[in-house]
Amino acid sequence: MASRLGGKRATSNTNRRGPIPFYVKINKYENPQAALNLISHICTKGVSFDVSKYADKVLSFFDDDWSKRIYDPNDSEKVVIGFNNRSFLNNLKRDCLSHVHDIADDPYDTIDIAVAGGFSSGKSSLLNKIVDLQDLLPTGVQPVSVVNTKIVCDKEINRFSIQGRNQKGENIALNADVLDCIQHSSKSKVFVASVLQSITIYKPVCKKNPIEGISFIDTPGYNNAVSKNRENGKTDKETSLNAINNSDAVIWCIDIESGTISEADIQMLNNVDKEKPIVILFTQMDKKNDAEVLSILRKAKKIVAKRLNSLNVIKVIAYSRDEDRSLSSLRDILIKKNRIPNILKTIKKRRQGTVNFIRDVEKTIDDEIKASEDNIIKLEKDRQEYVKKKNEWYPKLSQDKEMTTNDLKSIESVEDFFRSNYSNKKSKDFLEKIKQIHANLSVYTGSYIEKRKENYNYWASLLKETVTKKNNEEKCLQFLRELKCSLLSLLNTLKLDIRSEYFNINRNLVDLNDGGGIDIFSAIRLGDYNRFLQCFNDGDGVNIGQTNKDGYTPITFAAKEGNNQMIQFYIDNNIDLSICDKRGYNAFETAVINHYQDLCDLMLSKEPSIKDFCDKSLDELASMNTFNQWIKMHQ
Repeated sequence: MASRLGGKRATSNTNRRGPIPFYVKINKYENPQAALNLISHICTKGVSFDVSKYADKVLSFFDDDWSKRIYDPNDSEKVVIGFNNRSFLNNLKRDCLSHVHDIADDPYDTIDIAVAGGFSSGKSSLLNKIVDLQDLLPTGVQPVSVVNTKIVCDKEINRFSIQGRNQKGENIALNADVLDCIQHSSKSKVFVASVLQSITIYKPVCKKNPIEGISFIDTPGYNNAVSKNRENGKTDKETSLNAINNSDAVIWCIDIESGTISEADIQMLNNVDKEKPIVILFTQMDKKNDAEVLSILRKAKKIVAKRLNSLNVIKVIAYSRDEDRSLSSLRDILIKKNRIPNILKTIKKRRQGTVNFIRDVEKTIDDEIKASEDNIIKLEKDRQEYVKKKNEWYPKLSQDKEMTTNDLKSIESVEDFFRSNYSNKKSKDFLEKIKQIHANLSVYTGSYIEKRKENYNYWASLLKETVTKKNNEEKCLQFLRELKCSLLSLLNTLKLDIRSEYFNINRNLVDLNDGGGIDIFSAIRLGDYNRFLQCFNDGDGVNIGQTNKDGYTPITFAAKEGNNQMIQFYIDNNIDLSICDKRGYNAFETAVINHYQDLCDLMLSKEPSIKDFCDKSLDELASMNTFNQWIKMHQ
């Protein structure tokens, strides 16, 4: 990303009438010591949020109360309430614990949109525009987003602020300089991002603003490098994917100069969850004329239809930050729905109701309640069917019992008749046959009746089992409804408590020391190098041509004070040391006058010709030393 800072050399400001004013602005974090001071602030000035007491309340809710209710009071191992999902209660507890930690990390119920894409695809420029951050997010060709930067836009935010989270998980107060510090880590060789987990920018907005209720995540270009960053031990691709996976929607940026959606873009987009809304946005549309833009968009839409049709791509557009306009296709060039604010409204509408963790928990319970209600309806249908079957078999069994009993009685009557009235051999033989028939019929009818009983008992047992299941399911449904009421009440209370503590803790964050508004001459006089650097970092920077009451410029005053480090700073930033102040002397002459040999050697080693700018000889300059004159007065 391109630096907005940098030294400026004045090669024509060597006249004897005094310096010509010009401003020098640099990033103080190019200096290793300033970057180390920031690291010290990040590591030592953090405020921790102890979420354990809130997690303990969740654990107590489940483990000490509701988990015990699913067992028989008289048998702690016998489950009396079962769920459609056997792991329902454990999963619910785990989700609640996770959400409690999430709300402690970010108390705002916003929709997270990951702004992702390739290296130098215009992500930060887009965010600077739509979130109205001016040029806060560094842009250009130097990659800096090794730490995902989140911009939270919410009506409940009362002031603009920047915070970070250190490696201990503590919140720390930061300022806009930290983004430049990460950008200039390659110069300072001090990698501040290595002690940061994340950076969050809090942006107050009104309720009517289309960005209200949205958190944007500025991700690194996934294709910047395949090697792991020294700062966080991760590749830019890993950092980007992590942000995408934890977001609710994705805006995928592509530099329109590329002319199409690349194969690498397609592979990355295929990692996005299918339900997440995706907007594919070609940036810097003003680089092409409208005809070229529309041709690129038509080609892109064909690629989406062929290669990304399983994804939730809701729009393919081109956008111009400078002109603040967008194109989608030939038909709807002028349709307002293609403007960025309206696209954000579409994303919010699609994801509304999915970001509040209490709604997530409520949905989990409602899904289980719905499964239980459906199961009760099914069991009631089964019960009615089994009652019908049982009732069909009961009269059959009664009728069959009566009929077979009557048949046996009739045979017994015939047998008794022959036994009483006939005693000849034929009658006896006939009587034996009747006895055999009677015995066979008894066996058959007994077996027949038994089978009838089995059918009757089968339906009766199914009925009994179904009634038991239905009763248990009704107990489960009652349990779930009571659980939902109690758990949501607990979570709403915890959410309010966590938010209150979070905001109170953040009020106690120690702000970065920005030098207290000290001016450049005071910083030089005090020899305070950090404040000296801060002067070049603040506002428009330092006017090198300004002078103090004695006529010194910031350059010659540093020479007069004999500050080698500050003179080295001027040298490192290519600031012309031959510029004269109101006294008519430059930095080298001032160093000679004050007998600073080390300073003279330092300047000569950088620019040997500087002595040629002297109007007087070195001897004459050296003799002007006021301390030498004072010594002569007292000899």
